[in-house]
Amino acid sequence: MFSTKLKQAFCLILSNSAGISSPYFSQIMWPDKSEDKVKNSRGVTINHLRKVLSEFAGIELVYKQGRFLIEHSAEFYCDYVDYIQLLANPSAAYESRLIQIIQRENSYRGWICQCLIH
Repeated sequence: MFSTKLKQAFCLILSNSAGISSPYFSQIMWPDKSEDKVKNSRGVTINHLRKVLSEFAGIELVYKQGRFLIEHSAEFYCDYVDYIQLLANPSAAYESRLIQIIQRENSYRGWICQCLIH
């Protein structure tokens, strides 16, 4: 379902909670391609990502004010979002919750951003 490039695109967009501009997204994803090839690759990648995400409840890739961003509701759980929120707002439960996330990820043979990749 998720190719390597799609995984990278998903995690890149998700990691920028305020969204990511199209030029910056393109620069990160295809640094060695010409502008015309980048435009096509970006379009194909975004369309594939939207199609995959449409199969899940509570998550959507949107383009707002010149930026791609992932919108999600409480219905959708993603360990990476949980991890980022813990880092941004540490609390007394921070350490134990972080350990839970990491232990769960170790059992998946991966780490962070496993919400859709399996």
